[in-house]
Amino acid sequence: MRIIEILEGLDSGSIQVLELGHNTNSLRKELKARFDEICTKIHDLSLKIEESGKNEEATNSILLLRYQLDANYEIGDHIFDFDQYCYPCDSGLYVTLIDEHTIGYITVKRHRELSEDSPSRFDFKPSISQFGYCPGSAFERAGMLKSKIKIPTGELVFQNKFENEELYGFTEEETEVIKPQSINSILGRNQLMQHLGKKGIGYGQMSNMEITLWSNQLDEIIIGNDIQYELEDLEYYVKSNKPRIKPSDLYTFENDIRYMKAFTKMLEEESFVKLGDMYLETWRWMCADASVLDEYKEKRKGPIIAKVSPGTYEIEHYFDFCRQKDFVYSRIKMKSNSKKSLRAKKEQFVF
Repeated sequence: MRIIEILEGLDSGSIQVLELGHNTNSLRKELKARFDEICTKIHDLSLKIEESGKNEEATNSILLLRYQLDANYEIGDHIFDFDQYCYPCDSGLYVTLIDEHTIGYITVKRHRELSEDSPSRFDFKPSISQFGYCPGSAFERAGMLKSKIKIPTGELVFQNKFENEELYGFTEEETEVIKPQSINSILGRNQLMQHLGKKGIGYGQMSNMEITLWSNQLDEIIIGNDIQYELEDLEYYVKSNKPRIKPSDLYTFENDIRYMKAFTKMLEEESFVKLGDMYLETWRWMCADASVLDEYKEKRKGPIIAKVSPGTYEIEHYFDFCRQKDFVYSRIKMKSNSKKSLRAKKEQFVF
């Protein structure tokens, strides 16, 4: 099967992509971009030959490029010399023809491990049962990362980042068992979240942004987006320009306003008080009981202090899975509290 036939199959739906839980860019768009890039190179090299006459280097390059377009892919072959990337598991993926109607993803690492154990190492073609499921997909389905921390004194200190390297390091024994991963992936972020949680430290990977903290002054902290000014600006804009706004845009704006008001109403009704704002120069927030920071001799740098009931708290961190109008990025809540999960409430404020 040639690449042009694969692209036509993806367009028509006669070829499906078996993603196996991996979260990637659109395969059709990536393959089409690569196909167009090769065609453009062939065109440019052909013009170069026309203008300058015989050019052996350009001619050989065209032959190599045409070989990629004309290659006939068989079952088990990689399509192009082409990788996709899965963010949740931080893996390169071979794009593999499973059968004439299916393309699947297998991680480069898994393919290499399987091929090393295969008699046909240099011509290894995996069966579908060997592909494996994305190990980060469970977090995608859950829509959150979770950890637990103990807050013995009830004085919870929030900072952008804690500096003491002892807080982060894995022991030699832990490194052999855990094999630390990059926090560029969901797996790496979860791994660090669990590692820090065992030391009583909360952590949520974020972006270059500002966050707001609210507390019900008892057993729950919300970390999110303070949309009050955005709400006021949007209400003013709609009120001032309503006759001139396209109906489709007006519908979107009015929905935005409705969900923002519902979010602010929830904070008010459940007695959440704003603790403060924090700019994330380092792309994360961190927190720990004051006693933990004292133990590690961690210096306070512009902290936000939350007074809560002492106990064990669960952290639900949603940021990596947020949609456009999610206002809550994380929540920290006493484990024994049986109130309705904020994750369920949070769905009310999502488009």
